[in-house]
Formats: sequence, structure tokens, C-alpha cells
Amino acid sequence: QGISGNSGGESDRLKEEIERKLLREIAEAINKVVGEYAPAKWHLAFPKEHNRALTDLLDQEIKKSLDTNIPEDLTGERPDRLLRRF
Repeated sequence: QGISGNSGGESDRLKEEIERKLLREIAEAINKVVGEYAPAKWHLAFPKEHNRALTDLLDQEIKKSLDTNIPEDLTGERPDRLLRRF
């Protein structure tokens, strides 16, 4: 048992539940923004470990205009290199 008295399994389930909730919130935000601005195409970079789960949560109409999907975390990428990725 961990310090809080929870077993490792409970901790893992809680972590997964939090990740699923956050992915739903991110997908909802993307759906809202892309739906509101209706770009002809848009691009996404999201870490590989959660990329598929996120794109599965996007509305079909929103996914239709997704032009580039990079399954990587690009938060540390230099701006000049980042622009070349898209």
C-alpha cells in the first residue's frame, strides 16, 4: 500500500480515470474552437501515447478538416523547427 493507504491498482485506476477526463476536456476544447472558426484545415501535435485516444474523441466533422497529425510532444521544439513540421 502507498502512503495514502491505496493499493497500486487503485492508484493506477485513478490515474487512468484522470487521463480519460483530461483527454475528453481537450477534445471538447478542440471541437469547440475548430467548430467555431471552421478552418479549411488544421494541424495537431499531441504525444504519441495519447494521440489516438484524443483523435477518437473528436467529432467526425472536426476530424474531416484535420490536415496534419503529428504524434509527438513538440512543446520543447524551437519555433523555426516547429513551423517546418507543419
